Amino acid sequence: MESERRYRSLFEHMLNGVAYCVMQYDAQGRPVDFLYLDVNAAFERLTGLKNVVGKMVSEVIPGIREVSPELFETYDRVSTTGKPETFEFDFKSQNQVLNISVYSPERGHFVALFEDITARKRAEVKIQRKNLQLRLQINALNAAADAIVITDREGVIEWANPAFTTLTGYSS
Repeated sequence: MESERRYRSLFEHMLNGVAYCVMQYDAQGRPVDFLYLDVNAAFERLTGLKNVVGKMVSEVIPGIREVSPELFETYDRVSTTGKPETFEFDFKSQNQVLNISVYSPERGHFVALFEDITARKRAEVKIQRKNLQLRLQINALNAAADAIVITDREGVIEWANPAFTTLTGYSS
């Protein structure tokens, strides 16, 4: 069928990883595992997980339920309520951070879309560190007993510390 071919092409050529899964529950109705029903090539590339279709996540990633119970809670909540959610997941075994959007096409099932945001998260950490360094430097300049002035190329004052304003009588 043409529509099936188009769907399969779209699914396989998406840049985001996609996993279609069904939740598995214990006798008390608690989520204990999930089965991979289908994944695309981007899922395998992004997560490093290969040949997962037909396997339980506990088989593919031993100990995942104990290490990341929030993953099971989120997938269960979405697959039972039908309300989509988006969250970030620190995939430590792959040394990456994933943004995961999950929705439920039918009760007990979920589809998770994966986007690798590792580079962005690392850049955010670098910016936070630089901002902290700048704040510390500004605090040190503000606390200096000597007058300190920063000007542009034309000699227009762009910044002055409190010691400058105290010594000169000019306001900041």
